[in-house]
Amino acid sequence: VPHLMALIRINDINLKGYAIEIYSGLASSSSKAREELWRNDGLQFYLDLLVAQGLLRKWQAKILGSISDWLIHDRSKVEKVLVEPENQNTILRLFQSWPVNQVELLLEPYRQMVSLSIGYSIAMENSGILQLIIAWLQNSEKPAVRVTTLRILILHFHNSKDRKALAKSTDLVHSLTPLVGNQSAVTVGDLILQLLAMVVTQDELQAIVQRAQDIPAHNHVDADDDDFFGEDQVVDDKNEDKLSNYSDWSE
Repeated sequence: VPHLMALIRINDINLKGYAIEIYSGLASSSSKAREELWRNDGLQFYLDLLVAQGLLRKWQAKILGSISDWLIHDRSKVEKVLVEPENQNTILRLFQSWPVNQVELLLEPYRQMVSLSIGYSIAMENSGILQLIIAWLQNSEKPAVRVTTLRILILHFHNSKDRKALAKSTDLVHSLTPLVGNQSAVTVGDLILQLLAMVVTQDELQAIVQRAQDIPAHNHVDADDDDFFGEDQVVDDKNEDKLSNYSDWSE
């Protein structure tokens, strides 16, 4: 590990590239490799590489994946390093620098990180990363990106100690409301409603859906509309039962 670190620090582009290619996947390889990395402050070196100038995107994504895998095996000690303010900022800087058309390379490793560590999820709430993820959700046309960003947001809000305050600081309801009823993918629509149900009441959620669909109360849904609820259901009757399924997320 120390030899690889030394090669990464030198200016020889060929040796540097060879060393990074090996080093970036070490934490995913074996427990012995992770022990050596830990002994040589390898986790912090990983984090420093994430924002190093000139590092190829494929290596940055691979390193984030390795950190995520390391968290599976050594959660308590890895978490302590990740929650340090400077390291929270490192992840934010990585996300801010990433091309919008390639964000899916970062989203899955990050989703795994916040799913494995409640402490890390809570620590990242006020880093600014949620606002960035919401912006990616709003602006991406890729269903896979929308699904993963929503799953990340659901994890953050599920883990949060104060969901209402977090929703206010991220402007969540205002940001998600225009997306309600405007999704061709049912999974995306489901996830949006699950997330909103965590921060608004059932009545408020029903009102949001009605406004989004432009359906007056007590009227039937047009079966031809690409709506969430399906065919010929009454908004204030059967749809209320459908919406009530999401109330579990608010508890």
